[in-house]
Amino acid sequence: MGVPVLLTRETPAAIATERKPLRNILEASATQASAVEERMEQYTSRIELRLSQLPKELETGLDPRRIAKLLGESLSQCKHTIKNSLA
Repeated sequence: MGVPVLLTRETPAAIATERKPLRNILEASATQASAVEERMEQYTSRIELRLSQLPKELETGLDPRRIAKLLGESLSQCKHTIKNSLA
């Protein structure tokens, strides 16, 4: 038998044998890709939520009264430390 005859006789069976494992691999890949896509959407939603809250957090962190109080306390401590070291 020649090579073309062997190829035409054995190739379809070999393809059929490989088709099922390849299908399993492709299905598993598609499932994993869907899971990754879902996690990316969740992550994106969390980032967008945090970004929308950022101005509120900045406003809280930049409270002028709170900053003035902290600076006043810090300056009082420095003044007290300098007074004690000069005495």
